[in-house]
Amino acid sequence: MKKIATIIFLFLSIINHIAAQEFPLPFPEVKEERTADTSKGVSGKNFMYLYMGIGMIVGKSEGIGSDILYGHSTNFAMGLRFFHRFSKFYRMGVDLGHDGYSYRLKQDSTKLLPNTQLHNREKIVINNLNVTFVHRLTIGKATKGMGTFIDVGGFAGWTHTSINFTQNEHIIANGANATKTQTYHRGLVFVEDYQYGITAGFGRNFYRIVAKYRLSDNFKSQFIYSELPRITVGLELGLHP
Repeated sequence: MKKIATIIFLFLSIINHIAAQEFPLPFPEVKEERTADTSKGVSGKNFMYLYMGIGMIVGKSEGIGSDILYGHSTNFAMGLRFFHRFSKFYRMGVDLGHDGYSYRLKQDSTKLLPNTQLHNREKIVINNLNVTFVHRLTIGKATKGMGTFIDVGGFAGWTHTSINFTQNEHIIANGANATKTQTYHRGLVFVEDYQYGITAGFGRNFYRIVAKYRLSDNFKSQFIYSELPRITVGLELGLHP
């Protein structure tokens, strides 16, 4: 009986030893799924960049006496824009920037702005500090960049500078022995302190065609001046990759 028990014990020991030598079944290798890092850059949730643009003032003045020279009347804008991406196709942005308008006044007998005096060259310059809100919809296939997009939005701002610039040339030197006289009249009392309007744009990556329509008046109601053109159209460059 002892021999049988000894044999059984030895047999179980051998089986246990063999089982102990078996390697455990390997677990399937878990591969970490890697996705593109969209936390930074244009494709990120939050993105900020500088922009600058130049445009032409178009349309007609609203009445007589405020006619401008087209092709010489310009809009210059620059600022800092922030975007938050809600989805692959929709972003909402806000920017703080300078928005300057230079209206080159036509010099003829109908001129009333700011007076009837004629000059070789004259312009009204209005500089604003604007806040602009933009809704950006990406169209077509989404890309790592801005892609192709459509913008709609609105702006409001404070007019921090207003200037009436004139230039006159003299065939014979004047009392100061100069052949050219330039004058700057600043702080124009007839210009409104605030302005607002709507904007729309179409672009791809860092280029954008943008149009702006001023809803507010340039001039205070107690003055008789006809309103200057309200529409500008231009090209903007986003300073980002």
